[in-house]
Amino acid sequence: MRWPLALGAFLFVALLWSFGPNPLHPGLTGGGFSGLFELQAHAILEGHLDVEPGEADIEAFVIDGKEYLYYPPGPALIRLPVAAFTDGLDKQLTAPAMLIAWFGLAITTSRLMWAVRREMRRDAPLGRWEMAMYGVLHVSICAGSVVLFLASMPWVYHEVYMWSIAVILAAALALIRLANAPNGRTVAVFGALVLAGVLVRGPAGWGLAGAGFLMAFWMWRGGFGAEGRRMAPWVVLAGLGPLAVGIAINWAKFRHPYLFPLEKQIFTSVSPHRRAALAANGGDLVAFDILPSTLTNYLRPDGIRFMRVFPFISLPGRPAPEIGGSFIDQRYRTGSVTNFMPLLLGLTVWGLVAMVRTSTRRATRLVRVPLAAAVFVAGPVMIYGYLVYRYTAEFVPILAIGSIVGLTALVSICADLNRRRRISVLTLVSAFALFGVAANMAAGISMQHLSNPGPLLQRYVRMQMALSSVTGDPMAENIRRVEELPETSVADQIVILGNCDAAFMGTGDDYGPWEPISMREWSASITINGPIADGTRVGLGRVGESGSGPSSIEIEIVENRFRIRIDRPDKRLVGEWMPYIDGVPFVQEVLVSTEYRVYSVEPTEEDDMVVPFVFYYNDHNFPRFFVPTPSTVDGVEFEFTALKSSDLCNDLVALMNGSS
Repeated sequence: MRWPLALGAFLFVALLWSFGPNPLHPGLTGGGFSGLFELQAHAILEGHLDVEPGEADIEAFVIDGKEYLYYPPGPALIRLPVAAFTDGLDKQLTAPAMLIAWFGLAITTSRLMWAVRREMRRDAPLGRWEMAMYGVLHVSICAGSVVLFLASMPWVYHEVYMWSIAVILAAALALIRLANAPNGRTVAVFGALVLAGVLVRGPAGWGLAGAGFLMAFWMWRGGFGAEGRRMAPWVVLAGLGPLAVGIAINWAKFRHPYLFPLEKQIFTSVSPHRRAALAANGGDLVAFDILPSTLTNYLRPDGIRFMRVFPFISLPGRPAPEIGGSFIDQRYRTGSVTNFMPLLLGLTVWGLVAMVRTSTRRATRLVRVPLAAAVFVAGPVMIYGYLVYRYTAEFVPILAIGSIVGLTALVSICADLNRRRRISVLTLVSAFALFGVAANMAAGISMQHLSNPGPLLQRYVRMQMALSSVTGDPMAENIRRVEELPETSVADQIVILGNCDAAFMGTGDDYGPWEPISMREWSASITINGPIADGTRVGLGRVGESGSGPSSIEIEIVENRFRIRIDRPDKRLVGEWMPYIDGVPFVQEVLVSTEYRVYSVEPTEEDDMVVPFVFYYNDHNFPRFFVPTPSTVDGVEFEFTALKSSDLCNDLVALMNGSS
């Protein structure tokens, strides 16, 4: 069947490319956290594992003065042919890599379906109804699950999960084939997939190796005849060899077989909450008292939110709660498997029942070890102190294998029903699959646009307004005017500051509660009447308040010339010297790029005369505003003018006022 592949690819690519011809689309404007694997690839080509200092930002681990990534180098190795010739595609290869991983997942899923069917319905004829059932399930796995959501943000955090899911399911298929026909070729394929898992994500490699050991024990016990017993030691080696590679790489970086020292990550040095979490959990983020929080949030029956405005479905409105006294490092709005992948979860439960039922237990025996592999891989995330929806990707291999077994069992039960009843079953299955597609697409659309202020977020708001206008303008209820930006936000609520001085959309998350839709820009008419002492500095204004690392914008005067000087917490920037004429006003503008979250001073010859207006302070990313400063120097006069507010902000105000 080709239609499930075509439909799934269409949905995945649409979101991955942000609904346009953007095959190199990064997760964030500017490519933040999309270029770490290119960074690692360049380091490997230079003969070392440590990366260029400062380039990995908060993700770097500082060991003996060198910076390392905690990710294994697998995705970086794939980039070596490109990195060897150019760095011009740095931060742009994540989307193509994710697409390749998706096709690997899609093809493997198809083959896994037929492998399971051969075990459970070997002699049954394959009809159109059954093919349609498998086609719907294929779409649900590859584009009606968190897999589709991952496409919303082509950055390293999502790419590793795409590779991990594809590799785990390919290894599951290899284990089934190994059980059917133990031979050296299949063992070699399995070993290669364990190595791929080790090089993509540590838990994937260790989980697959553990499943290999379990399979080898079963083979040695005689479960697959004399040939199986003969191949058992080789299966053990197929797991041990890749593990040795992974241990060697991790040891070279962190002097530990599999852990990495979170206390040495740059993020830990800037985050008081991270340091508190490490202290509460014994020096790392792994603890069994975290299990109630992960179980509750990943499986809760209310882990979804329905809205009256586009895209109508979203992640829960508040960050995932801590349960049972656990101390969680990071908590984000986290959708549940129950709500966002209902078909896969339901069929998996049915599949587990089939695996223990007397009538189907033997037919499903070869699926037990592959399912165990998927469980081994997912286990660590259940005791890890970090809650976010992308982590439900750990469950996709379990859900894929379990739902294939469940659907095959369901097909066997329904095969003898009349056509009308079989169509009803297909319709019901399709409805649940369609909901999974809609829910994950909607959550992905929100994630993609809210993470990218500027044109993408403005497009999102415009789309909300357009659809709201034909459904009774429910969006107006989401807009309110405030005089000061609140410290916390309500998800998807829009606030207007003052007379359209700024407009923000709430994310609902604690760490970055607001994303800018538009912000006021300023023009300063400056008149200098000499003489002015050389070296005189006159403040134009500041961004931020004292105590939160403010940045100052000044002009510096020397010999009838001036230049812009910006003092930021991280660096000092100075512009080129420009002449002025005594008594003749000249203009400097403080403009805003919401896309890059910076103020810029214009005109200037430099491209980097910018001041970030989102400050990370006390574990929060919070916007700060430009505040003009009156001149305090004799002979220097300022006249500030607030530039015209954005049309979008004015339209939002009109919508809000029109409903009142």
